[in-house]
Amino acid sequence: MSSVRAVRHTRTVKPVELSEIFIVPPYEDCPFCGSEDAFGLLSVEPHSFTKCCKKCSGAKRRELSRVSKALIYLDQFAVSNLAKCIHPDYRERFVEGNPQTQNGFWPKAFEALDRLQMLHVAACPQSTVHRAESVLNSRLREILRELYEHLSGHLAFRDPSQILDQQILKALSSFLAGEDFQLGERADVIDGPLDGWIDTLRISVDLGLQELEAEQAQKTKARAQEKLQALFSEAQSQPRRDYRVFRDDYTACGPTWALNPYSPVGIAIMRRLDQEEVPIDERDELLREFLVSEQLRSVPAFRLKMCLLAAFAADAAGGRGSPPQGSMWFDIQGISAFLPYCDAILVDKQCKRWLRTIADHDDCPWPARIFSVDDTDAFLAYLQKLEEDAGPERRQLAIEVYGEQRLKPFSELYEWRDST
Repeated sequence: MSSVRAVRHTRTVKPVELSEIFIVPPYEDCPFCGSEDAFGLLSVEPHSFTKCCKKCSGAKRRELSRVSKALIYLDQFAVSNLAKCIHPDYRERFVEGNPQTQNGFWPKAFEALDRLQMLHVAACPQSTVHRAESVLNSRLREILRELYEHLSGHLAFRDPSQILDQQILKALSSFLAGEDFQLGERADVIDGPLDGWIDTLRISVDLGLQELEAEQAQKTKARAQEKLQALFSEAQSQPRRDYRVFRDDYTACGPTWALNPYSPVGIAIMRRLDQEEVPIDERDELLREFLVSEQLRSVPAFRLKMCLLAAFAADAAGGRGSPPQGSMWFDIQGISAFLPYCDAILVDKQCKRWLRTIADHDDCPWPARIFSVDDTDAFLAYLQKLEEDAGPERRQLAIEVYGEQRLKPFSELYEWRDST
């Protein structure tokens, strides 16, 4: 059964009057009718907000400056722990003094991330990778969804396959022009108010397709596990090979399937060649050159994926890796597509080790900070520095728009949800 869930987070679990659902704090005296504490927040647009009186309906719109937000990608391991650390059924496991849950790190991380997204200093965009991994867990899928939507700041990465296709087309343009590949802007791969403010109203749509999505995600996971196991076994049989050898093998040419004329990106490539008026009899040779071109092999969503697989294979060849799980493929998909557009990512220790290997070989030229549970103090310090650098002016403006209450960590997210 499909459903649409519209929620306005008042950050309190007490019942509210109907008028307070639409006109929320902070309240002030109405400049139109003079009613005390009746002039509240009606809506927030990316670059303005509107206040309205609960008594006379008089309204006033005020402009908001554009903001710059740090983008932080949370892998599913982080999403799961951040959700559980504030959920009533699990939070006792995440208190200070429990080394198995990093000694209270996760509640502190949630508080800092929640505050930063309400200050519009940082956001943790959601993605189809989050959704695919979450629907596989029928017990926790709604809890996980609530968390990654809440911290997203109304931002969402486009699907990794879309990002890859888009980068391939950019590579083709660079190849035809004889120029180096250029990554492009964040706005090319993220939907939502990148430089704008967000409303307190969040609409979440459930089309009732979760079981079908879970079935498809399970098939993807099974296929991925089969391929990764074959790669793992092959690498184990080649103990003399290191990361560089695997990397050079995997990146010798670009993604061959991109030239399939019946794939979406293949069709787009042919249209581009039509626009450039490339003669039909010259296209096969041109595309063969494009396949081994530096522009195509530099596509981040492809190259980074191959480098991650090379690091995985090097671990297997060196006897350091463990047999792969299908969920590992989701991590590789997310990191390879999103990392170049992020300021920081929080991943598991295995992925961080692979990324360190890649960086040690100068194969990861993107400036994102990489954190794992081995860097809990560093991650919290990074978040604190983001808030400090934003300055008191950002905090004061956020208080003017939303009120001081909304800047407090919303650790009662699940109590609030279940009370509505």
